[in-house]
Amino acid sequence: MTNLPISSPTPKPRETLYSYLARLAAAWRTDAPELAYDMGAPFKRLLDQDKEALETVADWAKLSPDVMSELLSWTGVRAGKVRMKFRGELYVSRALRNPIMRGCPVCLREDAAGATEQAYAAMSIRGDWQLREATLCVGHRHPLVPLWHAAAPRDRFDIGARLREIESDILSGAFDRPLRDPLAYDLWLDQRLKDGTDDTWFSDHPVYVVTIICRLLGQAMLKEDAREDDQVSDRIHATGFDAAVDGQAAFRTALDHLAAQATGALDEAGKAFGPLYKCLSRDYLSEPGFDLFRKI
Repeated sequence: MTNLPISSPTPKPRETLYSYLARLAAAWRTDAPELAYDMGAPFKRLLDQDKEALETVADWAKLSPDVMSELLSWTGVRAGKVRMKFRGELYVSRALRNPIMRGCPVCLREDAAGATEQAYAAMSIRGDWQLREATLCVGHRHPLVPLWHAAAPRDRFDIGARLREIESDILSGAFDRPLRDPLAYDLWLDQRLKDGTDDTWFSDHPVYVVTIICRLLGQAMLKEDAREDDQVSDRIHATGFDAAVDGQAAFRTALDHLAAQATGALDEAGKAFGPLYKCLSRDYLSEPGFDLFRKI
């Protein structure tokens, strides 16, 4: 006789809706797409964030409006064709949606510790792992690492199926990387996403904008054109953050330093400021959140 649950599992801190759906399905001895179909909220409609489908899940799992709102806030909710609302702020969708799903293997092993059934069924995906500009699990001091790659959203967000495929590697430590202490940037981003707390100049600017400015400024200062590995990315964000966090004057000083290094007779703004200049003058030209930084 198969023992079925008498109640639904409780969402974990920072868990996404699709991660929770996977754990809910595992509790009922099925997978997420099948459970969604049985509930009357087909998986595709959930991926499309159809309002009625989301309400069906909340009713079926007996999730209060506050709990469901928290799940969605860590998942990211569509807000137009290329925008998403995440943790109360607007982001360009590509900042949160990527074929490469990353995570902290230590968190996942901790989830699985003491699990009475399959280990993968106890693991949960945290919403902050989706943010491209996040690089570290602050709690475990472990870099966020690629867990799987799936171009199709149906495959990417079938969390239970993907975790089942890599369960042994997670438990064996195959995904583990050297630990590092959180930098000021990591701590700032983690707290800002957690509850919005921010006592820096950046409090007046969206997280989406600040994280990109930190990366672009760090790239210009370190003369790095692209992120080659996790450690380079860590250094890039941290360098830009430390240079600009004290306000407009500090940001201007960093720019003056870059300009002073461009001493060639033909050196222009693109040479002095590298990707910072290119992106602010082209890629983010229509983004009002970058106006102040572009003006400076």
